[in-house]
Amino acid sequence: MYKLILAMILFLFSELTYSQIDVGNGGNVVECKSAQRGSVNISLLDFVESRVRYSLNVESNSELSINQYLQSFIQTIEKVSHSKAKIYQKWLDQFLNEAQWLENSQINPSNDAIYPFVPNQCRVVQVVLQKKPYFPNEARYYIDHQVWKKLDIMTRAALMTHEVILRDLMESTNDIAPVVSVSTKTRYLNSLIWSGKILAFEKAKLVSLLTEMIGFHEIEISGIQVQRFNSQHFFNQIKNDQQFEAIIKKDTLQSIDLAGDQFEFANGGIAKFDQNYNLKSLLIYGPVRHRNKQHDWVSSPVHQFVEVNTDNQVLKISDQNLPFNDFSIFQGKQIDFWSFDKDKTEVNYLNDKYVCGADNCISIESESERGVLKIDVTLKPHTRYKISIGIRGTKTVDTLYFKVIDSLTAEKIIKNKYKNGFPNIDGGFGVFRNYSDHFVTTEGSHYAIVFDVRGGMKKKMLLVHSIKLEEDQDGSF
Repeated sequence: MYKLILAMILFLFSELTYSQIDVGNGGNVVECKSAQRGSVNISLLDFVESRVRYSLNVESNSELSINQYLQSFIQTIEKVSHSKAKIYQKWLDQFLNEAQWLENSQINPSNDAIYPFVPNQCRVVQVVLQKKPYFPNEARYYIDHQVWKKLDIMTRAALMTHEVILRDLMESTNDIAPVVSVSTKTRYLNSLIWSGKILAFEKAKLVSLLTEMIGFHEIEISGIQVQRFNSQHFFNQIKNDQQFEAIIKKDTLQSIDLAGDQFEFANGGIAKFDQNYNLKSLLIYGPVRHRNKQHDWVSSPVHQFVEVNTDNQVLKISDQNLPFNDFSIFQGKQIDFWSFDKDKTEVNYLNDKYVCGADNCISIESESERGVLKIDVTLKPHTRYKISIGIRGTKTVDTLYFKVIDSLTAEKIIKNKYKNGFPNIDGGFGVFRNYSDHFVTTEGSHYAIVFDVRGGMKKKMLLVHSIKLEEDQDGSF
C-alpha cells in the first residue's frame, strides 16, 4: 500500500512538473454566439476581462492595418520605456518567423487557463501557445490557424503584443508563488497599453505598478535602465531620508540625455531618486563618455558623479571613483577581502540579504592571516581632507592598519594602527568604533584607502558601517 501511494505521488509530481515546464502559456480569445443572428463574435480575452474587471476600454479602428496597430502599440511603450520599446519591436518583427501554424490540431488549454470573467453564452478559446524553444528548429509560438483566420486585424495585433509582453514577464520575473499569475499580469498590462491609460499614470504610480505589481526586474526611469536592488526590494531606501537608490544596469551600453548633457557608459552604477522617483544624482562607473553644447565627446576612465535638479538639468559633474560623502552607495554590497598575496578585490551586490541585516553595512572577510582591501579614489591635489570610518570587528581580528596612500608614489599619507579595538560581546560582533583623521594630498590626484586586517585565525570579518571623505574647511586638527 505504501509503495502504491508513493508511486501515485511521484506520478502526480511528474505530471505537475511537466505542465509547469513544458506546456507553456497561452494567448486567448472569447468566442460569443449571437442568439438572434446565429453569428459569432470573437474578442481578445485581455480586453473582455479588463473591461469587466478594471473598467478599461480599448477602442478599435477598422481602417488601420496590422502594422499600424503594432506601431501605435510601440509608440505608446516608447513613451514609458525606450529599452522595452526596442526589444518589443524586435520580438514583433521576429514573431511570424518563430511561429508554427497548426492546421489540423487544437491547442489544449495551458496551465494558466483560469478565467474568472467570461460572459454568458461565451467560451474561451486558446489561439496561441508560447513556450521557450528547447530543441533545434522548435517554434516559440504555436498558433491555431483555423481560429486565427476568423480574427479581425486588431485582435491579431493584440494577440501578438500579448505574447511579447508574456515573453518579457516569463524572462524577467521569477515569482515562485505569485499572488497574481503571469498571464493575468500580461492581460492587464496589454490592455493598459492598448487603452493608452498607462500614459496617464504619475511617475511614482507607474514605478510601483511595474516593480511591485507586475514584478519586472528591470525598468527605465528618466531614460536610465535600472534593475532590482535585491530579491526583496527593487529600491534601497536610504535611512532617515525619503530617497531611493537603484542599481544601474551594467553590461549594456546606455546613452542618456539630461537636458542637453549626454552620457554613454556600459559598466552600470547607482541612481538616486527622491520620494516621487525624480532623479537626484548618478554615480556612473567608468569609463564614461560625456558631451554637451560646450564640448564634443570627452572620455573619462574614472567614475562620474552627476548631480541634477528637478528638471534633470546637470548641476555638477565630478570625477571620482567613489563619492565618499554619501555612504549609501555601499548599502547592500558585499566586498570580498582577499589574502595579502592576491591582487584582487571584488564588489558584489547581495541578491537576497544584507550581511548585517538592518545595519546595512558591508563586510570585509579574509580567509588568510592577513588581508588587504584597497579602494581607489580621485582627490584634488594639495587639498586638506577629513576621513571618518565607522567599523566593527570580530574576535578573530587582532589588528587593523588603516592607510591612505598616494597611488603614484606609494607614499603613506596617513597610517594608523588600531590594536585590540574590537571587544567582542557574547560571541557576536564587536562594539561599534569610529575613527577619524585628517590629511593633505600631494601633487597627484589618485589615492587609495586601504584596510589591512591581521589576525591569528584563518576566518575573520570586519564590518564597515560608514565611510565619509570630505574636504576639511576649517583646517583645524
